[in-house]
Amino acid sequence: MVKIKSLTQTCGACPSQWEGETENGAYVYIRYRYGWLSVDIDGVHMFGQEVGDSLGSVMDTEQMLRITGLEMTNK
Repeated sequence: MVKIKSLTQTCGACPSQWEGETENGAYVYIRYRYGWLSVDIDGVHMFGQEVGDSLGSVMDTEQMLRITGLEMTNK
């Protein structure tokens, strides 16, 4: 399981996206657009799943964490 040290939602809608860092210092980029949620870590695609319809582009952080299985180390 990937543990996230820091995470900032850089855009709340169209698309919802986040940037952060793992506890090992890797760059994290997460994006939700057109119903597709994806996670890239240091440029490597780690997760991708259709979780909404083709117009889906809005998601909150808690929902994103639940779907991806990512865990925050500083709760």
